[in-house]
Amino acid sequence: MTHLFTFVILAFLLVLLPGPDYVMITKNTLKDGTQAGMRTLFGTCTALCAHTTFAVVGLSAIIVKSAFLFSTFKIIGAVYLFYLGVKALLSMRKISANSLQQTEKETNTKQEPNFRQGVLTNLLNPKVAVFFLTFLPQFVNPNENTLISFTSSE
Repeated sequence: MTHLFTFVILAFLLVLLPGPDYVMITKNTLKDGTQAGMRTLFGTCTALCAHTTFAVVGLSAIIVKSAFLFSTFKIIGAVYLFYLGVKALLSMRKISANSLQQTEKETNTKQEPNFRQGVLTNLLNPKVAVFFLTFLPQFVNPNENTLISFTSSE
């Protein structure tokens, strides 16, 4: 619990570093508005919670130690980002003066993909798993019950 303040400050500063998540949130906010950016942000946060869980149960360690699994995640993540880029470029070609006016139905259909983009962009980034494996253990005392140390106050 003595390192909680340091952990919070470092986590905050690391969140500010730009990466694929930042680009995805910014793109969706600029293209589809604040609501789309927030949905993408919540998707990213959901994936970060999953990465935390994977690190705690040891799944991230297995992925990082296996060259095959790590490479597979890298390739899948890169293909997904490439797919999103091509999709964005193709959608730019289809934009016309008439298509800029969106109906309520079209706006509602974009809600789920923004969240999903946030989840997949972060979840398929193996660097996040490596980061969690190297960052989180520095703040855990192996001689204490870590669950109790985070829930109890000093």
